[in-house]
Amino acid sequence: MSKEVKRYTASVFIPGCLGPVRRDVVMDEDYDALLAERDRMAEALGSMTCAYRMAIQAGHARITALGGDCDSVERMLADFPDYGKAVELYKSHRAALKGEQP
Repeated sequence: MSKEVKRYTASVFIPGCLGPVRRDVVMDEDYDALLAERDRMAEALGSMTCAYRMAIQAGHARITALGGDCDSVERMLADFPDYGKAVELYKSHRAALKGEQP
């Protein structure tokens, strides 16, 4: 079972800003749990984008096997911009874990 990460809202003074800025913060002792939570969420995002692509591929295969006309898999994926955003987010997370620059 994962550790619950307690989040707090704090007023932070940032140079150049007029007045305090509200930010969510975590305690130092919760930082490792927060990183683990981020990694679990990123892996779930990777799994979901893979599953979505597979569903589109299966639908395309079924439609064309039955003689239907259908856009290409790449076209259908491109027509759903949130899919592309999710893939890029997951790729940038994986690159950051390897120490690469996005």
